[in-house]
Amino acid sequence: MWSFINPTVLPFAAGAALIGFLAGLAARGGLFRRFYLAPVAGFVTGILAGVVSAPIAAFVFGGTAGLGTGAVVSAFRAMGDTLLAAITKQALISDPMDKAIVFAIAALLVYALPRRTTFQFPFVRTFRVLAGKTSATPKAQPKGQPKTQPQIQSETQPKGQPEA
Repeated sequence: MWSFINPTVLPFAAGAALIGFLAGLAARGGLFRRFYLAPVAGFVTGILAGVVSAPIAAFVFGGTAGLGTGAVVSAFRAMGDTLLAAITKQALISDPMDKAIVFAIAALLVYALPRRTTFQFPFVRTFRVLAGKTSATPKAQPKGQPKTQPQIQSETQPKGQPEA
């Protein structure tokens, strides 16, 4: 959908797919069960995303993205790096931090959702993605209490016959 509004992002679809895949692997591996692991997963994802996106930025766009990262690329170019080397260094500097922050914000937003909302997603239920949240099934009875309440029969009714 975004590529219809801004077609320049279309070449980065492979990188976006990689980021989504790695986020799913991180969730499946339990890295969102503890908040401090979410930025770690984001940092690793950012390294891989930077490696994938750097050649695209270099060869498709000539290294000019029109963002603040262009200044970093220009600084590396001024130091004598090739275009691909400058963009790769810039990506390895900015992308891991960016993804670490994004993964942390995403984790906070998901933790803020009510349990009944998060457990509507089979992936969350199957892989126990979130810490401290159990399935939406009824909770176990405390020890010492019967699992079902005994039915109280009226003393006027003989045993075995239903009440009217």
